[in-house]
Amino acid sequence: MEFRNRTATFSAVALLTAGLLVGTAAPAQAVLDGCTFTQVSNGYMYSKCTTGSGEQRLVVGYVDRTGGPRRLAEGSWVGVNQESSVGFSGTFLYWWIEKRG
Repeated sequence: MEFRNRTATFSAVALLTAGLLVGTAAPAQAVLDGCTFTQVSNGYMYSKCTTGSGEQRLVVGYVDRTGGPRRLAEGSWVGVNQESSVGFSGTFLYWWIEKRG
């Protein structure tokens, strides 16, 4: 009889623990997707993501007009279907889109 009580107690604790772990799992989130980059003119660019959730911003690497060191220009963090724009004065080198959330 004692064996059955211990088995029942062990099973109940295992089920309770499993339920707590599942109940505290973070919800799945759709990462931003459908992101595009557009160069409007030399010195002005923007990015936009059309699906998912979270925020994105455009980051551009460039060399200023004096030929100084490489610099970064960062757009503001924006949500889905919004544009993160960057303006700079210099020679464009590279870009990327950062995502969060």
